[in-house]
Amino acid sequence: MRLDDITVYQVKRAIELYLEIAYKDAPVPPHLARPSGDPDDPISEQLASLFQEDNGPDEGGARRFTLRLGNARYPFMKFCIQEYLFQDEFFFSVDTHDQMFEARGDPKLARLMAYNRELKDLIEAAWEGAGLPATVGIRGLLECPPIRREKLRGICILLVDDNAAIQDTIAHMLEVMGYEVDLASDGQEALEIADPARHALILMDVEMPRMDGVEACKHLKSDPELSRIPVLLASAGAVELAQAASPDGYLVKPFRADALQRFLETLLNNHVSGVS
Repeated sequence: MRLDDITVYQVKRAIELYLEIAYKDAPVPPHLARPSGDPDDPISEQLASLFQEDNGPDEGGARRFTLRLGNARYPFMKFCIQEYLFQDEFFFSVDTHDQMFEARGDPKLARLMAYNRELKDLIEAAWEGAGLPATVGIRGLLECPPIRREKLRGICILLVDDNAAIQDTIAHMLEVMGYEVDLASDGQEALEIADPARHALILMDVEMPRMDGVEACKHLKSDPELSRIPVLLASAGAVELAQAASPDGYLVKPFRADALQRFLETLLNNHVSGVS
């Protein structure tokens, strides 16, 4: 949905549903911000006063507006209005701060992460049920108008992303382009199933729980066999390339389907040339 098409009513309703779920067994903090004005007014007129803009095109990433609403156990969870995959198309999402936690070996933090992610799924499902522009609507956006279907290429790509809606969308996009697709939900799972005999390329998100894309890329590139697979990292935020574990390519979300296709073909052609 275009930013100017998102209304005050939609944001107010999204916040109401968020708070109902996030504070089901606890009082809602009274200081939390709410939009005001005519329900049909565009929320874009109030973004600067209500939301924080975390990054944008000048910082090398997608535009993202956040409002800290928290939950009963964790005060820093955020309601986000953010570009996803497609330039100038915005969706509602919940930021659980998974990437901020170093929960390895800490049962307490692991339980908090699981709790936050359960809330995220419940909130985003409630938004979708209310007809709000949640990230689950991304695939529908992709399919209208449809991408021209290509012939099967006999090439399998391992797609790694923890967001099921985005993963489903990109997988569909790749399949329409003629690629076969295997799926992994985080870096650890990608390391477990990556196979140089099967996977011609790994397309991997950066921000993921358990093991993020940067760390997984480091493991892949340090393994003599797995290092043969080209890795394309993708992120909605700016990433220092010097710290990105030497991927074979880096793609900033949001991106167009044709740009992704050109990127994949270039990497795959370069890899074949390098092997031959």
